Order: sequence, then C-alpha cells, then structure tokens
Amino acid sequence: MVSDITIFLIAVISTLSFVFFHLFFFRFIDKRKILKWLVRLFFLGIAVSISIFNFIVSGPVTYSKIEAQLIILMMYSLMSLAYSLAVFGITATSLRIRILTFINNNSQGVNLKQILKKYNRRVILRNRLERFSSSGELVKVNGKYRIRKKFSLFLLPASFFRLIFILYGRKPSY
Repeated sequence: MVSDITIFLIAVISTLSFVFFHLFFFRFIDKRKILKWLVRLFFLGIAVSISIFNFIVSGPVTYSKIEAQLIILMMYSLMSLAYSLAVFGITATSLRIRILTFINNNSQGVNLKQILKKYNRRVILRNRLERFSSSGELVKVNGKYRIRKKFSLFLLPASFFRLIFILYGRKPSY
C-alpha cells in the first residue's frame, strides 16, 4: 500500500518537473507552437511521474499501486493545468496586461501611435489567426478560415461554459 504523503509528494515533484521543463524549453521554441509544446511537456511530466513512482515503490503490481498511480496522474494533471492556466490564461492572453507591460518596459514612456502600431485590431487579429493556423486549429482554404479538427482544445472552455449555461437553464449567447 502506498501512503498518502508519497502520492502527494510524487504528484508535486512531477508538477515541478513540468514547470522546470516549461521554463527551460520555452526559451527555445517558436511562440506560435506553444500549445503543442505544452502537450509534449505534459506527457514528459507523466513519464517522470511514472518513473519516480516505479523507483520509489517496488514490488509486484497490485490494485492499490495502480490506484495510487492513477491518483498521482490525476493530481499531476490538475496541478499542471492550474499552472498552465495561471501562466498562459492570464498573462499571455490578456491584452490589458500586455499593454501595461509594454508601457512599463519603456522607461521614457510610450505615445498612442506606438501603442496602436503594436496593438491595433489588424495586428492582433493577424497574430491570433497565425497562432491558430500554426497550431493546426485553423486551415485557410480559398481565402476562408475553417476549423481543421472536429475537437479543438481551444473550443473546450467555450463548450464547458455552454454546458454550464444549459445546466442553469439559460440559452448561451454564442
């Protein structure tokens, strides 16, 4: 039988390895392929989790060991998701935070023309469409964008909120 503290520690160590991999590898990757690399690093963290578990817990395979490994993987998944949402959900996608950071990084100040040059509608839309296309979410056919995959990770939050609206008996607005 595997103790609760062992399960917790392995999950935390696995999550810390995910954070380390993120901090190390993301310095070298193309920023348009962030989602692909997040998934790759997530699975690398799973491999670390399984390796640590097998190193610490020895002996024959039992139901309690399988159960412990599944709990570790669930905890690791939730902690990695929370970390990813905290880093990318707020700081990387919030236009307000990016504009404030842009202004803060220029000690002499920034005029409106400089801000609009970097953050106008066309630039923002072009960057987003480029990111979606490079990640494989969108494909451009005859000048029109289409969703490439039937199931898209980018649409998962929208689907979740749609379900919440339906469960509360309200019609989604999108």
